[in-house]
Amino acid sequence: MNNAVLMICYDRTKEQHDLAVDALNSALAQDIPVDVYVFDNGSTYPKTREWLNDVANRNQNVLVTREETNVSPVAVDNYMMDRLFTELNYPYILGIPDDIVLPPNAYRKLLGFPQGIVAAHMDSPNPPPIMDEVTRLHGDVHLAVPMVRKSAYDALITKDGYYMDEGYFNYCSDCDLKLRIIDAGITTAQTDLRCWHYGGASHRLAPAGQREPDHAGEDRAYFIRKWNFSIGSPEWDSRIAKINEDR
Repeated sequence: MNNAVLMICYDRTKEQHDLAVDALNSALAQDIPVDVYVFDNGSTYPKTREWLNDVANRNQNVLVTREETNVSPVAVDNYMMDRLFTELNYPYILGIPDDIVLPPNAYRKLLGFPQGIVAAHMDSPNPPPIMDEVTRLHGDVHLAVPMVRKSAYDALITKDGYYMDEGYFNYCSDCDLKLRIIDAGITTAQTDLRCWHYGGASHRLAPAGQREPDHAGEDRAYFIRKWNFSIGSPEWDSRIAKINEDR
Protein backbone atom coordinates (compact mmCIF):
# COMPACT_ATOMS: atom_id res chain seq x y z
CA MET A 1 0.00 0.00 0.00
CA ASN A 2 1.21 3.51 -0.83
CA ASN A 3 1.45 6.33 1.70
CA ALA A 4 -1.58 8.63 1.92
CA VAL A 5 -1.36 12.40 1.55
CA LEU A 6 -4.37 14.66 2.15
CA MET A 7 -4.48 18.17 0.68
CA ILE A 8 -7.45 20.54 0.94
CA CYS A 9 -7.57 23.00 -1.95
CA TYR A 10 -9.49 26.30 -2.06
CA ASP A 11 -8.52 28.44 -5.07
CA ARG A 12 -10.19 31.69 -6.02
CA THR A 13 -7.24 33.52 -7.58
CA LYS A 14 -4.31 32.71 -9.83
CA GLU A 15 -1.91 33.26 -6.92
CA GLN A 16 -3.72 30.68 -4.80
CA HIS A 17 -3.86 28.30 -7.75
CA ASP A 18 -0.11 28.59 -8.36
CA LEU A 19 0.58 27.76 -4.71
CA ALA A 20 -1.69 24.71 -4.91
CA VAL A 21 0.14 23.48 -8.02
CA ASP A 22 3.46 23.74 -6.20
CA ALA A 23 2.07 21.99 -3.12
CA LEU A 24 0.71 19.06 -5.11
CA ASN A 25 3.91 18.76 -7.14
CA SER A 26 5.97 18.60 -3.95
CA ALA A 27 3.72 15.85 -2.60
CA LEU A 28 4.08 13.84 -5.80
CA ALA A 29 7.87 14.34 -5.70
CA GLN A 30 8.24 12.41 -2.42
CA ASP A 31 10.90 9.70 -2.51
CA ILE A 32 8.43 7.04 -1.31
CA PRO A 33 5.23 6.01 -3.16
CA VAL A 34 2.24 8.21 -2.34
CA ASP A 35 -1.47 8.39 -3.03
CA VAL A 36 -2.49 12.06 -2.94
CA TYR A 37 -6.11 12.76 -2.04
CA VAL A 38 -7.06 16.31 -3.02
CA PHE A 39 -10.28 17.73 -1.62
CA ASP A 40 -11.32 20.70 -3.77
CA ASN A 41 -13.28 22.72 -1.22
CA GLY A 42 -15.33 24.96 -3.47
CA SER A 43 -12.59 26.46 -5.64
CA THR A 44 -13.89 29.09 -8.06
CA TYR A 45 -10.70 29.89 -10.00
CA PRO A 46 -11.55 28.65 -13.53
CA LYS A 47 -8.37 26.65 -14.14
CA THR A 48 -8.42 24.69 -10.87
CA ARG A 49 -11.06 22.15 -11.85
CA GLU A 50 -9.45 21.56 -15.25
CA TRP A 51 -6.00 21.24 -13.67
CA LEU A 52 -7.10 18.74 -11.03
CA ASN A 53 -9.03 16.67 -13.55
CA ASP A 54 -5.99 16.63 -15.85
CA VAL A 55 -3.58 15.63 -13.06
CA ALA A 56 -5.93 12.86 -11.88
CA ASN A 57 -6.36 11.56 -15.43
CA ARG A 58 -2.59 11.43 -15.95
CA ASN A 59 -1.69 10.07 -12.53
CA GLN A 60 -3.66 7.22 -10.98
CA ASN A 61 -2.19 8.12 -7.58
CA VAL A 62 -4.01 11.48 -7.50
CA LEU A 63 -7.64 11.19 -6.42
CA VAL A 64 -9.92 14.23 -6.33
CA THR A 65 -13.02 14.80 -4.21
CA ARG A 66 -14.97 17.99 -4.84
CA GLU A 67 -17.37 20.20 -2.85
CA GLU A 68 -19.14 22.77 -5.01
CA THR A 69 -19.28 25.40 -2.24
CA ASN A 70 -16.73 26.11 0.47
CA VAL A 71 -17.44 24.30 3.74
CA SER A 72 -15.64 24.14 7.07
CA PRO A 73 -12.17 22.60 6.63
CA VAL A 74 -12.70 21.00 10.05
CA ALA A 75 -15.66 19.06 8.63
CA VAL A 76 -13.57 18.15 5.57
CA ASP A 77 -10.78 16.83 7.79
CA ASN A 78 -13.23 14.64 9.70
CA TYR A 79 -14.79 13.27 6.53
CA MET A 80 -11.51 12.57 4.74
CA MET A 81 -9.71 11.14 7.78
CA ASP A 82 -12.57 8.70 8.33
CA ARG A 83 -12.58 7.74 4.67
CA LEU A 84 -8.82 7.16 4.44
CA PHE A 85 -8.38 5.42 7.77
CA THR A 86 -11.66 3.50 8.07
CA GLU A 87 -12.77 2.76 4.52
CA LEU A 88 -9.41 2.57 2.74
CA ASN A 89 -7.32 1.30 5.69
CA TYR A 90 -4.26 3.51 5.33
CA PRO A 91 -1.96 3.14 8.36
CA TYR A 92 -1.03 6.84 8.38
CA ILE A 93 -1.84 10.10 6.60
CA LEU A 94 0.31 13.15 5.90
CA GLY A 95 -1.87 16.25 5.91
CA ILE A 96 -0.70 19.34 4.01
CA PRO A 97 -2.29 22.71 3.21
CA ASP A 98 -2.39 23.95 -0.37
CA ASP A 99 0.22 26.68 0.18
CA ILE A 100 3.18 24.56 1.22
CA VAL A 101 6.25 23.05 -0.44
CA LEU A 102 7.77 19.87 1.00
CA PRO A 103 11.31 18.63 0.50
CA PRO A 104 11.26 15.29 -1.36
CA ASN A 105 12.26 13.26 1.70
CA ALA A 106 9.72 14.84 4.08
CA TYR A 107 7.26 11.96 4.36
CA ARG A 108 9.97 9.34 4.73
CA LYS A 109 11.69 11.32 7.48
CA LEU A 110 8.47 11.89 9.43
CA LEU A 111 7.70 8.17 9.28
CA GLY A 112 11.01 7.51 11.01
CA PHE A 113 9.59 8.78 14.31
CA PRO A 114 7.50 6.37 16.41
CA GLN A 115 5.04 8.90 17.84
CA GLY A 116 1.37 8.91 16.88
CA ILE A 117 1.46 12.45 15.45
CA VAL A 118 4.67 13.83 13.93
CA ALA A 119 4.94 17.33 12.45
CA ALA A 120 7.23 19.39 10.24
CA HIS A 121 8.37 22.97 10.76
CA MET A 122 7.13 25.69 8.40
CA ASP A 123 9.98 28.19 8.55
CA SER A 124 11.97 27.36 5.44
CA PRO A 125 12.89 29.34 2.35
CA ASN A 126 11.54 28.07 -0.96
CA PRO A 127 12.68 25.55 -2.02
CA PRO A 128 13.17 23.90 1.38
CA PRO A 129 16.47 22.16 2.18
CA ILE A 130 16.82 18.40 2.06
CA MET A 131 17.85 17.44 5.59
CA ASP A 132 19.68 14.17 6.16
CA GLU A 133 19.36 14.39 9.95
CA VAL A 134 15.96 15.26 11.42
CA THR A 135 15.40 15.42 15.19
CA ARG A 136 12.49 15.74 17.60
CA LEU A 137 12.45 19.18 19.22
CA HIS A 138 9.48 18.80 21.59
CA GLY A 139 5.89 17.60 21.67
CA ASP A 140 3.94 20.82 21.03
CA VAL A 141 3.24 19.98 17.40
CA HIS A 142 2.47 22.49 14.61
CA LEU A 143 -0.62 20.84 13.19
CA ALA A 144 -0.55 22.39 9.70
CA VAL A 145 1.77 19.62 8.41
CA PRO A 146 1.11 16.55 10.57
CA MET A 147 1.73 12.88 9.87
CA VAL A 148 -1.04 11.07 11.80
CA ARG A 149 -0.92 7.34 12.51
CA LYS A 150 -4.15 5.36 12.61
CA SER A 151 -3.48 4.48 16.25
CA ALA A 152 -3.57 8.18 17.17
CA TYR A 153 -6.72 8.76 15.12
CA ASP A 154 -8.41 5.76 16.75
CA ALA A 155 -7.51 7.04 20.22
CA LEU A 156 -9.19 10.38 19.52
CA ILE A 157 -12.26 8.76 17.98
CA THR A 158 -12.62 6.31 20.86
CA LYS A 159 -12.45 9.10 23.41
CA ASP A 160 -14.41 11.87 21.69
CA GLY A 161 -16.04 10.46 18.57
CA TYR A 162 -14.38 12.86 16.12
CA TYR A 163 -10.95 13.88 14.89
CA MET A 164 -11.51 17.66 14.99
CA ASP A 165 -14.31 19.41 16.87
CA GLU A 166 -16.93 20.64 14.40
CA GLY A 167 -18.08 23.21 16.94
CA TYR A 168 -15.28 25.23 15.35
CA PHE A 169 -15.15 26.47 11.79
CA ASN A 170 -11.35 26.54 11.66
CA TYR A 171 -9.43 29.03 13.78
CA CYS A 172 -9.02 27.35 17.18
CA SER A 173 -9.35 23.73 16.12
CA ASP A 174 -5.59 23.14 16.52
CA CYS A 175 -5.72 24.37 20.12
CA ASP A 176 -8.66 22.12 20.95
CA LEU A 177 -6.99 19.19 19.20
CA LYS A 178 -3.79 19.60 21.23
CA LEU A 179 -5.69 19.33 24.51
CA ARG A 180 -7.59 16.27 23.33
CA ILE A 181 -4.33 14.70 22.11
CA ILE A 182 -3.01 15.03 25.67
CA ASP A 183 -6.20 13.63 27.21
CA ALA A 184 -6.18 10.66 24.81
CA GLY A 185 -2.56 9.78 25.73
CA ILE A 186 -1.26 10.26 22.19
CA THR A 187 2.50 10.70 21.80
CA THR A 188 3.68 13.56 19.62
CA ALA A 189 6.87 14.83 17.97
CA GLN A 190 7.55 18.30 16.62
CA THR A 191 10.56 17.82 14.38
CA ASP A 192 13.03 20.27 12.86
CA LEU A 193 12.22 19.02 9.34
CA ARG A 194 11.79 22.21 7.34
CA CYS A 195 9.19 22.98 4.70
CA TRP A 196 8.08 26.22 3.06
CA HIS A 197 4.65 27.64 3.95
CA TYR A 198 3.07 30.76 2.50
CA GLY A 199 0.66 30.84 5.43
CA GLY A 200 -3.02 31.77 5.32
CA ALA A 201 -3.21 31.89 1.53
CA SER A 202 -6.96 31.23 1.44
CA HIS A 203 -7.48 34.45 3.40
CA ARG A 204 -4.51 36.63 2.50
CA LEU A 205 -4.79 36.03 -1.26
CA ALA A 206 -8.58 36.09 -1.47
CA PRO A 207 -10.14 38.32 -4.15
CA ALA A 208 -10.82 41.91 -3.11
CA GLY A 209 -13.97 42.04 -1.03
CA GLN A 210 -14.31 38.25 -0.91
CA ARG A 211 -12.35 37.25 2.17
CA GLU A 212 -14.10 34.53 4.12
CA PRO A 213 -15.70 35.63 7.41
CA ASP A 214 -13.30 36.02 10.33
CA HIS A 215 -14.23 33.21 12.72
CA ALA A 216 -11.50 33.97 15.25
CA GLY A 217 -13.68 35.65 17.86
CA GLU A 218 -16.47 33.11 17.51
CA ASP A 219 -14.09 30.17 17.76
CA ARG A 220 -12.17 31.57 20.73
CA ALA A 221 -15.46 32.13 22.55
CA TYR A 222 -16.43 28.54 21.81
CA PHE A 223 -13.09 27.35 23.15
CA ILE A 224 -13.65 29.19 26.44
CA ARG A 225 -17.17 27.77 26.79
CA LYS A 226 -15.86 24.26 26.20
CA TRP A 227 -12.70 24.32 28.35
CA ASN A 228 -13.53 27.05 30.89
CA PHE A 229 -10.25 28.88 30.25
CA SER A 230 -8.72 30.88 27.42
CA ILE A 231 -5.77 30.17 25.15
CA GLY A 232 -2.65 31.65 26.72
CA SER A 233 -4.05 31.56 30.26
CA PRO A 234 -2.16 29.86 33.13
CA GLU A 235 -4.58 26.93 32.81
CA TRP A 236 -3.73 26.61 29.13
CA ASP A 237 0.00 26.78 29.81
CA SER A 238 -0.29 24.11 32.50
CA ARG A 239 -2.28 21.77 30.27
CA ILE A 240 -0.17 22.23 27.15
CA ALA A 241 3.07 21.64 29.11
CA LYS A 242 1.94 18.03 29.57
CA ILE A 243 2.33 17.38 25.86
CA ASN A 244 6.08 17.12 26.45
CA GLU A 245 5.95 14.82 29.46
CA ASP A 246 7.29 11.29 28.89
CA ARG A 247 6.88 11.51 25.15
